[in-house]
Amino acid sequence: MKEERMAVLSMVEKGIISVDEAERLLQALENQSEGEFGRKVGRIIQNTGEGLGILAQKLGEKTEQLVASSKEAAKKTGSTLDKVVEENKPRVKKAAAKVSEKAEALNETIRQKREARKKDLEEEYEDLFADLEDDYEADEDDFEEDVTVIPYRATVSNEEAEETEPQQKQDTSDSETATEEKKEEE
Repeated sequence: MKEERMAVLSMVEKGIISVDEAERLLQALENQSEGEFGRKVGRIIQNTGEGLGILAQKLGEKTEQLVASSKEAAKKTGSTLDKVVEENKPRVKKAAAKVSEKAEALNETIRQKREARKKDLEEEYEDLFADLEDDYEADEDDFEEDVTVIPYRATVSNEEAEETEPQQKQDTSDSETATEEKKEEE
C-alpha cells in the first residue's frame, strides 16, 4: 500500500493527475486496500510510470538526435556563408570603389559650382560698385576753393564769446596757413 500511495503522490508531483483525482485514488486505496480495485489502481499506476519512463527515454534520444543534426546544419550553414562572403569580396570591393569614385566626382562638381557661383557674385558686386562709382564720381567743379568753415553755435553768452574769440582767430589763421601751403605745393 505504501508503494501505491507513493506512486499516486509522484503522479501528482509530475502533473499527470490533479490533487482531487489523487485524493479519490487514495480514498479508494484505503477503502479497498486488499481488494481488486487496489490492485487495478496499482497496475494502472505502475503501467503509467513505466510508460512515462519509456516516453522520457524516447524524448531524450530524439532530443540528442536533433541537437546532433542541428550542429551539423549549423556547420554547413557557416561554411556556406564563409564561401559566399569570400566569393563576393571582390564585388563588394569593386562596388565600394565605384561609390567612392562617385562621391569624389560629386564633391568636385559641388566645389566647381561653388567656385563658379563665387566668381559670378564677385563680378556682380564689381559691376554694382563700378556703376555706383560712375554715378557718384566727383569732378573738380564740384568743389569751391578757399572756403573757410566756421562752426555754428546756437547761443553764445558774452563771456563765452570773449573766450572763444581768440580761439577763432587762431583757427582762422591756421586754416589760412594750410591753404597757402596747399597752393604752394600745387
